[in-house]
Amino acid sequence: MGVDAGPKVSQIAEAVVLDEDRRGRLVGYACARFGISREDAEDLLQETALELLRCRSHVRNPDGFVFKVFKVRCARYVGSRIGHR
Repeated sequence: MGVDAGPKVSQIAEAVVLDEDRRGRLVGYACARFGISREDAEDLLQETALELLRCRSHVRNPDGFVFKVFKVRCARYVGSRIGHR
């Protein structure tokens, strides 16, 4: 009788990589919100998926978790670009 912990983060990463609609929404968000080019947003999404694949934990809100990790990665990317100017 365990509590349903939800899917593993690695399973979520795989789903995001394979789902074109999810990828498109995340990339579109990065472009619109952060002004990141489509190519850079795709790279950031791939890096996010790799980071998630290394996680062994479970999450209760998979979509929210992926979005948050991707959003933080985008913010860091923009912050590092501003810092290099």
